[in-house]
Amino acid sequence: MYYYLISPQVQAELMARAEGSTVAHLNVADIRNFPVEVPPELPQQLAIAEVLGALDDKIAANDRAASLAIELSDSLFRRVIERGHGDSVTIKQLAEKRLLEFSDGYRTKRAELDATGLRILRAGDIRDNRVFSSGPDFVAEEYRAKIGGKASAVNDVVITTKGTVGRVAVVLAGVEGNVYSPQLCYIRVSGPDVIAPSYVAAWLRSANARGQMANVMHKSDMAPYINLKDVGALEMPWGDEAIRNGLSSRLTVLMNYFHALGAENGKLSDTRDELLPLLMSGKLRVKDAEQIVEKIV
Repeated sequence: MYYYLISPQVQAELMARAEGSTVAHLNVADIRNFPVEVPPELPQQLAIAEVLGALDDKIAANDRAASLAIELSDSLFRRVIERGHGDSVTIKQLAEKRLLEFSDGYRTKRAELDATGLRILRAGDIRDNRVFSSGPDFVAEEYRAKIGGKASAVNDVVITTKGTVGRVAVVLAGVEGNVYSPQLCYIRVSGPDVIAPSYVAAWLRSANARGQMANVMHKSDMAPYINLKDVGALEMPWGDEAIRNGLSSRLTVLMNYFHALGAENGKLSDTRDELLPLLMSGKLRVKDAEQIVEKIV
């Protein structure tokens, strides 16, 4: 039942039946009358669950390894801070030296919305140190020139600036074709040989940066936020170039490992979702599916 209900096809059907303009919800009648397709024999159901469970076990193991990579990155950065990092420099000062650029998101007008084009990234799309490009809203392609630098680019460091302030992610290849919403701010370094995105991301996750953001955070009736001026005034540890570059190299290795695990989990999830209907319909035997899974995990 679990694998059936989380499959993309069933999830899409559940969302289609959901009601509510602000928060989608299903009522008891919707759930009671929802059609469920299951193989008639219990042993076959258990065999299918076991095959798909092996993929989930691998996904869980990758998630644990990814979390450890982030923890190690943060620990390495914290040691530099604790030892005394020397001088600090503000984001605005680095921008004035053209070592990076930073800005908030694009304020989309209703007339610019379309069914396709540049997907709008919102604060909810930045979670677990990753960018999830899956929102339903788009800005028409014809406005790309107007959007300019507020369209996402590889190695952008993105931070949420409204609501849950301070969630951080780095944009990977394959996450392009998006436009940042005003709930986000991006920091775009001029080149990883000057400032590593991994260094900026580790700093933004640190107690050093979070403390600075907490001190300047504004509160409104809607949600807490920091503005672009606040972001520009944040002071990033700079100090000795050799120490910074050595740390950046290690942080980049860990960041790449973290994202590689995420990409692998995406493929594992896709495989799980593709196998389920084939196994349920009998088009693929459980034994054949086991051989496919063994090669992957």
